Amino acid sequence: MTISVSSFDSKSEFQQYVDRTIGETKTLLGSYMTKIELVRRKYNSSKRTSTETPSNVSKVDGSLRKFLGGKKDNAGSKKPAESPTSSTNIQQQEVAGFKVLINPPPEYELRILEDTITSLQERVETFERAKALFPTITNERTGISVVLEDGLPTGFVLHLPE
Repeated sequence: MTISVSSFDSKSEFQQYVDRTIGETKTLLGSYMTKIELVRRKYNSSKRTSTETPSNVSKVDGSLRKFLGGKKDNAGSKKPAESPTSSTNIQQQEVAGFKVLINPPPEYELRILEDTITSLQERVETFERAKALFPTITNERTGISVVLEDGLPTGFVLHLPE
C-alpha cells in the first residue's frame, strides 16, 4: 500500500485535478474495454476448439490466483494455488522479483483484464464521489490536500485562508 498527499492551492486547481483524473481513467478504461473484447473473442474461439476439462480450468484459475499474489475470490476465501499442468503449456518465471508468465492462455489474459477494468471503474467512482466536496468549499482560495492510498483519495485536509 502506498500513501501519498497531493496539495492544491485553490478549489479550482483541485477540481481540475479531479476532472483530469476521471477523464484520463475513463480513456484508459475505454482502451481496456476494446482490448478485453479482442481477448474474449480469442478465448471463446479457443474454448470451442479446446478439449480442456473442468479440472484443467480450475488449475488455470489457481495458477492465475497464485500469479496475482493469492488474490481472494468473490466469496472472500482463498482457493489453494495449484501449479499449471503441462497441458496448459504455461511457464511462470521470476525475474527481478516479478512474476512473468510465458504463453498464458486467453483465460489468463481475460481474468487479468477483467480485474483491471474493475479496478479502473472503482477509481472513477471514487473520484466521482470526491466531487461531492466541491459545493462545501465556498472560498476559491481554500487550499486542499488530498490523502491518496494506492492512488485513490481516502481523506482531505482543507486549509482555510486567513
